[in-house]
Amino acid sequence: MKKEEKEKTLNDIRDYFLDVKICSLEEPPVMSLADITECGEVVKPLLVISS
Repeated sequence: MKKEEKEKTLNDIRDYFLDVKICSLEEPPVMSLADITECGEVVKPLLVISS
């Protein structure tokens, strides 16, 4: 993956999470457990990509 593509992907992902606030630590957690689990599944691979 080229550096530009990687940055774009990370920006898209960040924008997605900002839009839905699904992983926001500042918000009180009003998500269902399934949503939290799904959020974790989405974020885990991203941490690998971005490191």
